[in-house]
Amino acid sequence: MDYTFDENLRELPVNPEDMYAYVSKQLQLYKLADNPLEQTKVLGEAGVYLRILRKLDEAEKYLIEAGNVISQNLLPISVKVSQQIRLAHVYQWKGNFKISNKMFDEILKVCEVEKNLGALIDFSWQHAGKNYFDQKKWPLALEAFEKALKLRKLRGAPQEQIDSSIKSIEKVKFLIKSQVQS
Repeated sequence: MDYTFDENLRELPVNPEDMYAYVSKQLQLYKLADNPLEQTKVLGEAGVYLRILRKLDEAEKYLIEAGNVISQNLLPISVKVSQQIRLAHVYQWKGNFKISNKMFDEILKVCEVEKNLGALIDFSWQHAGKNYFDQKKWPLALEAFEKALKLRKLRGAPQEQIDSSIKSIEKVKFLIKSQVQS
């Protein structure tokens, strides 16, 4: 399920047909899954890949369904935060910043209180930065990306995650510099 990033920091599928086939297969597995954690995992993955495929309404549908499974089964806060990040990201891509901003604000508040979320804390900051980025709120995006980078370095995150934060910071700094020079 490989993807690259475009100039707006959005994922692009390397092979859309394979990605969609994977999603279809996963959704078939969902119908067979009886474990709420497995159901949430499948629905969440489907939501992510459908967002990357630009099928935002479908992504939203499955991520809301994942949230319902979480609520009905009182799954751990880490599972809830993960799915909320994914759903907020869909609203961001839909341009519904009123909802995405509210969701990311709530997610970041949870991250301040729940210290045992591990990588979800830096993922929350990275994706909040992308949310600000899409709104052209460069200073807020820069602050969020820098926070994500700091947290990623502290936890010894994989290099690709560190590189993603660095690339995001460089892009925002370039845009801020371009804006000042205009």
